Formats: sequence, C-alpha cells, structure tokens
Amino acid sequence: MVFEYLKKGSLQDIFNEIEKKKLVPHWNGLMKSKTIFGTACAMLHLHNHNIFHRYLTPGCILYDENYEPHLTDFFFSRRFDNSIEFTVINNNKEVSFYQAPEIHTISYDRCVDLFSYGMILYHIVSGKLPFDKNTASYMVLDKIVKGIRPEIPSDCNKRLKRLISDLWKHSPKDRPQ
Repeated sequence: MVFEYLKKGSLQDIFNEIEKKKLVPHWNGLMKSKTIFGTACAMLHLHNHNIFHRYLTPGCILYDENYEPHLTDFFFSRRFDNSIEFTVINNNKEVSFYQAPEIHTISYDRCVDLFSYGMILYHIVSGKLPFDKNTASYMVLDKIVKGIRPEIPSDCNKRLKRLISDLWKHSPKDRPQ
C-alpha cells in the first residue's frame, strides 16, 4: 500500500495546541470552513459508495501542505446494505466523545457518521471537547445514550447551531440525511 504523506498533522493536533493555549496561526475562519466542508464532502463520497466510517474523530482528519483536509483511518469502515448487524467496540477515549448512542447496539447505519460529524462541528465551533476530558469513556457513553449534549455557544451562527443540533439527535432517523 502507498499512502500520501499528509504533513500538516490532524484536526486533533490543532485541538491539542489550542487546549495548551498555544497560538495556531493557520486555524482561522477559512481553514475551519474548509475543514467543515471538506469533511462533509468526504463523508458524502463514502456514503454514496455505500461505505460508512464508523469512528470519525478529529484524529481522522489530516491536512496536506495546503491545509486541505483529508479523511483517513478506515480500519473500522464498512460497506452497508439494507440490513447491517454488527458491533465493534472501540474503547479509545478519543473516540468515545464522538460516538453515536447506537454504536454499541447490534444494528446501526451510516447515521453514526452524522452524529460524529455533529460532535466534531461542535468542537470546531466551541473550541472545546463535547465532554470533560477527564470523564471516563463509559460515563461519556452513558451521557450520550441519555441524550445529554453540550451547550452550543450562543454566538454560533443560527443555521450552524441548528445543523449541529440535528446531527447529534438521539434517534438516527431524526438526523439529516
């Protein structure tokens, strides 16, 4: 296998720098917009080919030399048809912040990617993890299953706020397609 070297790091790297209160000069409105749009396009491309990522996190979004986002880490990706029945448990703490409530059930579909995308959008907009980083993975999952979501900042664009809220709805059928 040959992979393109994406030398500008990941979205997670950017979030880590921000958490350390370090200046990230290239993390501006344009790059945020490119990240939001580029990730959405990559997910649409996957879904149009009957594939879903399943474990979409900021660590899966890497940047090339022009700071264009690329979706990576397809280890848990699967093709889908009309009847998906499987469970893969990934106890990585980073993943738990972005997992849809149904991911630990027997049956789920591509809507798990939409939920994860909504959590990533929240992180981009707020600059914060969806839940406290010191919270254990099982407690994060418990909050998500109970329908607890972080509060979207009041200064967030009204349409973006609605999109985030729709993407992380508890029921997969209520999420935008």
